[in-house]
Amino acid sequence: MENTEEIKVNDSMKNRRIRPLAVAIVKRGNKVLVMPGYDAVKKENFYRLPGGGIEFGEYAEQTIKREFMEEIGIEPKVGKKLGVFENIFQFNGFDGHEIIIIYEAKLPDEYMEKDKFPMIEEEFKGKFFEFVEINPNNKIYPEIF
Repeated sequence: MENTEEIKVNDSMKNRRIRPLAVAIVKRGNKVLVMPGYDAVKKENFYRLPGGGIEFGEYAEQTIKREFMEEIGIEPKVGKKLGVFENIFQFNGFDGHEIIIIYEAKLPDEYMEKDKFPMIEEEFKGKFFEFVEINPNNKIYPEIF
């Protein structure tokens, strides 16, 4: 999906940086593993694919493994690269710009039947990764489904 809509650069976007991310699509049937989120300004519940910011000197596949280990304590098997996605957006009233490298991935077999995975990272205590159905009612970012 290519978005050719012109984005107007405003003052809040100047002096900001593009954030490189690596995320994984872990599928189970018509469900995908996600992390829930909420935008208080838009009053919108959403889901985000698991992964995170690529650190300097780190390959995107390594980012996915590191983020999974930090967030749920499980190392996925990272598969093929599915593509690169660019996202210019607002979250909680702030402008953002991401370049997202998307991979397919699998969890070890013993985890594939579980529905929820508690997050162990301190800032996310009490939250879960979970498998949700891919459908129009579930807003999943980046918007690739």
